[in-house]
Amino acid sequence: TSGMTGTPKGVTFDHQALNNQMDVVINSWNLTHRDSVLHSLSLDTLYGCINSIQAPLATGARVITVPVDDNVKIWSHLLGVGIKSGNPLAAKINNVTIFPSTPKVYKSLINSYSELCKDKKTKEYVKSACTKRLRLMVSSSSSLPHSVISQWKNISGHGILDTFTATESGTGLESKETQLVKFRDHTKSSHDVVAGTHETLIKCNESDANVPVTGELRMKVPSCVDDDWFYTGDLVEFNNGKYSLWG
Repeated sequence: TSGMTGTPKGVTFDHQALNNQMDVVINSWNLTHRDSVLHSLSLDTLYGCINSIQAPLATGARVITVPVDDNVKIWSHLLGVGIKSGNPLAAKINNVTIFPSTPKVYKSLINSYSELCKDKKTKEYVKSACTKRLRLMVSSSSSLPHSVISQWKNISGHGILDTFTATESGTGLESKETQLVKFRDHTKSSHDVVAGTHETLIKCNESDANVPVTGELRMKVPSCVDDDWFYTGDLVEFNNGKYSLWG
């Protein structure tokens, strides 16, 4: 684990768990052999190694790798310009359809956009190319600031799918039993469940079904933790069946 929710530790995955994780990603991203994934992530995370490489390859999709800190190359692949290649398949290889990234990289691309795109015509081309070429842009590893979501939407025409990924739980809240809890004191020895899914009620008070509630997200993850409940340490809002990660 990265150490974001406690002391870094090893988490054991068997082949079935990895297959299940890939299935979640394949289904939620609608991956097919026609996709090309632009990969600029480190390989020491579940998101970078399993979600963004193994899951696409399992469907026959292409994976194009570029350095995480090379904004010029990332923009080139996103737009399909400035790439020198004598490969007759270059048009297919360079036709990126999915871009999984992180808030840090999106922020960096926004900053470089201001330097690379100064006139109106270029900005219009960037938005048009991203809209036509790509079908999905994803973020994970930490919550995506609303300012980044808004700026990226104006630049690329894309909303970013902000996903929750943890080493212990994998990706995909829809496939797990989840709860939002509020602790009764600083010791975190006892808590109240304010919202939940699956075996618990969607809202503890059905009369307040449309009222947003917030709490720490915990997920039922068999075999990863002692009592099967993994406390993520993340503050989440639940409203109308949707989760919003606050931090």
